[in-house]
Amino acid sequence: MSIEEISTSIQKHFPESYDSILDIFDLDIIAAYIEFLKDKNEQGGFFSKKDSENILDRHIIEAMYFAYVLYGNNLVSRETKLVDVGSGPGLPGFLFLCMMDSPKVTLLDSAKRKLGLTEDWWNEIQTKYPDKNCKFQYQRAEEWKNHFDLVVMRAAIPYPYSIEVVSRLVLKDGHYCPFLGREQKWSKVETRILSESGFTIEGTIELEELSFLGERHIKVLKKHSQAKHGIPREWKIISKEIKEQEWEK
Repeated sequence: MSIEEISTSIQKHFPESYDSILDIFDLDIIAAYIEFLKDKNEQGGFFSKKDSENILDRHIIEAMYFAYVLYGNNLVSRETKLVDVGSGPGLPGFLFLCMMDSPKVTLLDSAKRKLGLTEDWWNEIQTKYPDKNCKFQYQRAEEWKNHFDLVVMRAAIPYPYSIEVVSRLVLKDGHYCPFLGREQKWSKVETRILSESGFTIEGTIELEELSFLGERHIKVLKKHSQAKHGIPREWKIISKEIKEQEWEK
């Protein structure tokens, strides 16, 4: 994948933001990452056969714009300690590492099948980018206690249950910003989980520029207090409740 192809895709999808997007991303790293995803897709099962033909125009462009919007809303900077939960091969988290002023990135996944390949690849090329800070963690989010300024997630766990799952990972006054598709009308469940997990909603960012991929938006949640005792619950309990809610819908 050439830098010119990436640049052309950005200009095609985001003509008004083209220059500002180029200002904050290192397209050289992105090009290398796309080549890795293509090369290891069959082994890692990153994407379906149809999606594997559109890695740039679907997955990379989407994740890049997500990172760009959070940067533009002052939610991420060089000083930010960030974790991408359920990262798979590194989406969207690796795109934050591709910023010129990249934050301190951790990619978290409970399984090594996909993310382990990304770690091996990154270890091979890391010396080319000595100013980039990326860590890899293999653990269930609800079982890991750590502290980050910003937690992001793309579709790994249904919202609003993902709030509970990441509740111990966000610092007080830090943020959880899930990257979401169509709005789900689970207001009662959302209110309960926000309260039990110690979060409030600061706002919602609609991503109309990504409408060519379908509905996309970002929830901006701020951690104001510690989670209620017993939160997060075990995954088997959370997943059972998710299934029950989906059945009721």
